Amino acid sequence: MRQAITKLAVVAVALGLAGGAAFAQESSGSGGSPDINKLLSQTADRVNATLPRMVNDGTRLDSVRAGKGHLQYNYTLVKYTANQMDGAKLHAMIQPRLVKQVCSSRKMQVYMHSGVDVTYVYHGKDGKQITSVTVHQSDCKSAGAKSD
Repeated sequence: MRQAITKLAVVAVALGLAGGAAFAQESSGSGGSPDINKLLSQTADRVNATLPRMVNDGTRLDSVRAGKGHLQYNYTLVKYTANQMDGAKLHAMIQPRLVKQVCSSRKMQVYMHSGVDVTYVYHGKDGKQITSVTVHQSDCKSAGAKSD
C-alpha cells in the first residue's frame, strides 16, 4: 500500500507538470502579463480532453478543474472505497511528498510563482472523498524549496 501511495504522489505531480509546461508556454508567449485564470482554464480543458485515464494500476485521474487562482486534480483510488482507507494517514503520507515534488519542480514553479494553489483530491471507488492535499505558494517558501 505504501508503495502504491508513493507512486500516486509521483504520478499526481507528473500530471501537474504537463499542465505546468503548457501554462509556461502560454505565459511566455503572451508578450505581457498573462491572464492566469484563462490559462488555468485552458490547461484544465487540455488535460480533461484525455480523461478519464488510469495513471497506475490503482489510480484513475478523472478530471481537472480550474478556478480563480486554483487548479484541482480529481483522482479515484479504484481498488478501495472511502471507508477502506484512512484519509488522515493517506494525507500524512502523501502531503509532504506532494509539497516537495511540486516545490522542487521547475515546471510547477510556474504555478507557485503566480500564486496558484494546486489541489489533489482523492476519492474511493464509491465516489466518496478520502482526502485532499493543497500546495500553496507559501508551502514552497517555508520549505525553502529550490527549482530543479
